[in-house]
Amino acid sequence: MDAIQQLLKINKDSYERIVFKQWFHYCELYALKNVNHDHHGNTETETNLEDFQKLLANTALFNYWREAFEKYEMRFVELAKPFYNKSDPADLKKLYESTVWEVKYHYSRPLFTNARKLNLNPILN
Repeated sequence: MDAIQQLLKINKDSYERIVFKQWFHYCELYALKNVNHDHHGNTETETNLEDFQKLLANTALFNYWREAFEKYEMRFVELAKPFYNKSDPADLKKLYESTVWEVKYHYSRPLFTNARKLNLNPILN
């Protein structure tokens, strides 16, 4: 989105990396977790990579997320416009990230259920 690139003073590639990072974090947040216990009784959780990949690869889930994400981007533009060329771009980036991360509250059980049904077949060379 051009307005966001202007507000953050970034190019298209940087913007796309930021959006992908947000999508990545969203999928990681909702990916199933593996719980491991060591012999000392400590518990550690880690992201189930297969589930994480299924979420990342699902077009319907991405489209759902992207629609909600764009609404938060528009909210950011409304909040940040008065500060254009008056604030440090790093501060506006923090505002952007905190505003768009509200997308984490959007969860569609049917979409996640369908995404998890995907069979991933690795491509071996």
